[in-house]
Amino acid sequence: MTAGDAASSAPASADAAGRGATILRVSATIIGIGFALVGVLHLRALHGAALRFAVWFTMGALALDLLVVPLIGSVGAAGRRMVPAPAWPAVRTGLATAALLLAFAFPLVLGLGGDPRNPSLRPRPYGTALALAILVIAVGTAAVAVLRSRRARNRRPSLRSDPGPDAR
Repeated sequence: MTAGDAASSAPASADAAGRGATILRVSATIIGIGFALVGVLHLRALHGAALRFAVWFTMGALALDLLVVPLIGSVGAAGRRMVPAPAWPAVRTGLATAALLLAFAFPLVLGLGGDPRNPSLRPRPYGTALALAILVIAVGTAAVAVLRSRRARNRRPSLRSDPGPDAR
């Protein structure tokens, strides 16, 4: 085996490792969903709140595995292709921050879990506050992404400023 053969086989082994990791993730997800469904089916004997909690918990896990994680992966893959490399860390951080904020604020914005007899529990306009916070995250992310892109562009050597060996 020559050095050229070893170099040409490296990408093939990296592709195989990536496929293996994907197969492992998909298999683990399917097994996890199967365990959750079997668990819910065996909980038929439970009555009332315990069964409702089990169904709610299982549906949350299924929604996470079947909707949220693939959505995040798709947004990440698309963003990585569309955003310039120097700006990607800032954009990724901004997206993750906004997603986390949305996850925590979602029940407050919808008014879930409150007590209608106590209006002082949630006295703020949470929808407006969430929109403002997302706007601040977007502006900050855009500013940092632009700065990083400009810095990276300025670091590249210019052909006009370096006369090269022939000019001497």
